[in-house]
Amino acid sequence: MISIGKTIVSEEVVKKQFSCDLNACYGECCVQGDSGAPLEEEEIGIIEDYLDKIEPYMTPAGKDAIKELGIFDYDTDGEFVTTLVKGKECAFVYFDKNIAFCAIEKAYREGQIDY
Repeated sequence: MISIGKTIVSEEVVKKQFSCDLNACYGECCVQGDSGAPLEEEEIGIIEDYLDKIEPYMTPAGKDAIKELGIFDYDTDGEFVTTLVKGKECAFVYFDKNIAFCAIEKAYREGQIDY
């Protein structure tokens, strides 16, 4: 067992490879929560550099949120996170058949970002 703050976690967590089952969860972690996806400081600059390549995959609401608030925010711990759309989904989310996906990842897979 591993102690993380006040939580005890099985060591199996670090030994097992995790993969989302999007058909079961529909990408809910990209839609619900109290903050956006965590960002490293250097990732902010990368996203800014490639924003014109990412935007075609974003929703209109996500584009509006970025224009109004910028590409990042801070969580309650003061860490960098992606901007949210009206306190809900990540600004970089897009939906396909009611499943939430990441526009940044889509741009990368489509060869728009060469990171």
